[in-house]
Amino acid sequence: NTRYHDLRHTMAVLLALARLMDGCAMSGRVLSDKGINLGIVCGLMHDTGYIQERDDPRGTGGKYTLVHIPRSIDYMHRYFAHDPVMGGEVSHFGDILYCTGVNVKIREIRFASPEIELLGKMLGTADLLGQMADRQYLERLLFLFREFSEAGVPGFENELDLLGKTVGFYGAIKERFAGDLG
Repeated sequence: NTRYHDLRHTMAVLLALARLMDGCAMSGRVLSDKGINLGIVCGLMHDTGYIQERDDPRGTGGKYTLVHIPRSIDYMHRYFAHDPVMGGEVSHFGDILYCTGVNVKIREIRFASPEIELLGKMLGTADLLGQMADRQYLERLLFLFREFSEAGVPGFENELDLLGKTVGFYGAIKERFAGDLG
């Protein structure tokens, strides 16, 4: 995996997701046991698209920044294809994981059910919270710039430029929380 997308981030996402699920239950909206399991599994595996294959030793997984979501979905489909518990849920992985893409228009996703939509929005929210609430978020942006450079992500000249654009990103994310992610 990459330095920026690491186990610490995944654990922060899982913690935020668990808190969102708990808040959902406390508000009276019940998630099914299958939905809770599906959400947790998607949270655990949402960044597997950054993992390099054995025959891919060049660079880092950061080069997959622009395609990590479909790679994560593909990995989950292969991993769970014959699993007796999660195998029947593979069609939902994409809908849930695409909600973690900051440029994805969630209202254009055709969710199989309101619960799958809620799980996707919860994971999208948890992923952003897990990233931005990290007490080392600003320091970790320097590594994010390296990932963006390796992946060819446009719009950032250097680390300082990325840091400077963080305030605008924060504003856009606040709007995403209130809008697309509900």
